[in-house]
Amino acid sequence: MHLALSIRFQREVSINLSPTLLIDFAPVFIYTSLIPREKMTVSSRRPATSRSLIDSLDSLRNHRNGYGFSTANCLSGLWDRRKPSGVARPLSDSITFRLLRYVKASAETLNFTRAAEQVFVAQSSLSHQIGKLEDNIDVTIFDRLQNGLKLTPAGRIVAAYAENTLREWDQILVMARAVQRNEVPPLRLGFSSFINAKLLEKFREGYERMFSGCAIQLMSGDPLLCLQRLDARTLDCAILPLPIDSDTYFVQQITQSPLVICMRSDDVLADHAQLDLHEVAQRITIYRDPDLHPSAHSRLREMFGEAGISMHLTCSARTPAEIQWIVKERFGLALIDQLSPLDPGLITRPISGVDWTADTAFVYLSHADHVALPFIERFLREAWTDTRRRRTPLKSRNPEQLELLA
Repeated sequence: MHLALSIRFQREVSINLSPTLLIDFAPVFIYTSLIPREKMTVSSRRPATSRSLIDSLDSLRNHRNGYGFSTANCLSGLWDRRKPSGVARPLSDSITFRLLRYVKASAETLNFTRAAEQVFVAQSSLSHQIGKLEDNIDVTIFDRLQNGLKLTPAGRIVAAYAENTLREWDQILVMARAVQRNEVPPLRLGFSSFINAKLLEKFREGYERMFSGCAIQLMSGDPLLCLQRLDARTLDCAILPLPIDSDTYFVQQITQSPLVICMRSDDVLADHAQLDLHEVAQRITIYRDPDLHPSAHSRLREMFGEAGISMHLTCSARTPAEIQWIVKERFGLALIDQLSPLDPGLITRPISGVDWTADTAFVYLSHADHVALPFIERFLREAWTDTRRRRTPLKSRNPEQLELLA
């Protein structure tokens, strides 16, 4: 028994096949339902020549490639919708935020029904969209359980990304609207007198690039006073020496430089390329007033103790200028930040055997409400990470986190 069929693609051709060959070519005939109606007809015609059969199969291959059709699943009547293993399809930019909100709500509630209520969509739509997302990125975000959902280890990463991205997007919208409406309040920035002036200049330049036309108001004060002003909300943020001990504040380190010994240029130690701490410890007698930053002074005492050296405080000062004046007057040596500008007649020498550093941080209250703070913090964090990545590691032990304690 023979079956004569004709499949027409632009022109009519006929295929005369036995039942056995019909099974072998079943993918061809099943696929005809996928061809646009205007390009296909089925009729009883004369047998096809071998040339017209080849032409027809070539046409099928072309159509298959256009439709993403796989003949491997034809006998079961299936479309091959799956992507190659490990290859993720790109997401549409227009649905990214919506999908992230679905993921975030589902991760918070661990229940598709409650998540759907939270984002005001039907439960079936939410679960379907998350399933499609999982297929697209080739990652299972949630395990479906009888009593709800469970985040997979990979899903925790996706959920964290969704939460962070949505939070940053909301912050961007708030800031953009405030800038457009000229509603960005002046940034009230506190700073310690021991902060390098060039750092403040760089901060101002960076802020003006990010938020052109938005003002900064500077307030100088010792670290303790600046923290009190942050608590009283008379400051929005501050650039201060570390350490900052309270968990009330968000602290982002932004600079680190070695502590060095400051002396007169005519000192007998001036000829040394570096100084041994044990040999000069008794001459280091000039320090910043401990009351200005008690936690930093306590840490400095600990560092001397860890080096097996006693600390000798005989002179104290409230500003870098006062410290350098006392050194010039021959009252002793001082520890200062290597980047500190020096008065004429003074020099510095590095300390051998220890890696003591002066560290500076950007500080603000964890629940502060100035719209620019999240952007400043993110910019400074990325800049600090980039600086640490490029920096050559110190050869000895890890540096102590300490700001200038002269």
